[in-house]
Amino acid sequence: VRGSTQSSHQNPYDIINAYKAYGYGFSGDGKQIAILDSGYDTNHYTYSGKTVSTYGTLTADNSNNSASDNHGNFVASIAAGYLDTTYSGTVASHGVAYDADLHLASNDQRGSETYYPDQWANALDDASSAVVQNNSWGFTNRQYNSGTSYTSANLATYSTNDTGLTANATSIDNYVTALNSFQDHGVIVFAVSNTSSYSEPDIQVAMPEIYSQLAEAWINVVNVDITGSAGNESYSRKSAPCGSTAKYCVAADGHYISGALSYTSGSYFSTSGSTGSSFAAPQVSGAVAILAEAFPSNTPAQWTDRLLASADNSMCSASGNVSFANGITHAYCSDYGHGVIDIYAALRPITSSRMQGSI
Repeated sequence: VRGSTQSSHQNPYDIINAYKAYGYGFSGDGKQIAILDSGYDTNHYTYSGKTVSTYGTLTADNSNNSASDNHGNFVASIAAGYLDTTYSGTVASHGVAYDADLHLASNDQRGSETYYPDQWANALDDASSAVVQNNSWGFTNRQYNSGTSYTSANLATYSTNDTGLTANATSIDNYVTALNSFQDHGVIVFAVSNTSSYSEPDIQVAMPEIYSQLAEAWINVVNVDITGSAGNESYSRKSAPCGSTAKYCVAADGHYISGALSYTSGSYFSTSGSTGSSFAAPQVSGAVAILAEAFPSNTPAQWTDRLLASADNSMCSASGNVSFANGITHAYCSDYGHGVIDIYAALRPITSSRMQGSI
């Protein structure tokens, strides 16, 4: 999973303790992860051995073998790529929840709809069995400003003008309704903008700040370059910060991580790796699928709380804290939110607070 470009990295999955979840027998088996993205080919090896459902027309991958042209394959492979140790190719990375099934849809397709957000809403509604939806894309890269009063009409204008994903206020409202309904059975995960010079995340990931009903089961993810050996790590943020969304934001190392590229006459994987919050977010989506397997009677809000309350915030200077169940508090900071996710800690009883705000 570690790309050869970054020799000073640990394995990104070791950092989030995925292998300890595997030791308990958890791998997302029987759970479905929804991916809204573009650049897919379901013939790729990474989709082997799993049920893959699709909604609408999927934007195809590209033989250029860049992560941007094969973005959907790359993201899906990190969330739930197939694990087969007998693979005879040069390299094959697997997903965090390697036994999870997938629901795929394209954010840049609108089917018979006039406006793209209506198609995004349809894809959410169609993924009625998914425990998480991964979003490693955006309809605008504008910074969120807590002093601005945003409306659905504003967001529609940004989407139309900034990315050409035509929208109107009603279609944005329909999308918000679908995001809210999805949280009855699954968690919404969003990758934060890759513009590291920003002081705030992009507007789309801050939608729970605009529509408070979306805050129930929503996790934003920043990309952090983690170097050094276990217990002696150094952290460098490579994306925009969590900012105003820090209360429901975490971090993962998506800096030069390997993943699936194109399928032409065969399946291609990255060896050097690629970087971006796009590849940090699906690690969190895979973690949600593992928690859903381990705690099937919990709600999406409870899976969300487990990941937030157990994250490693040792790199943070606390700017505030969130109170969870049983008197547990967990501090967050503007850069990294609640910190780097720890699947092992999220699977165990959470019985102590971590960095209360008074520290």
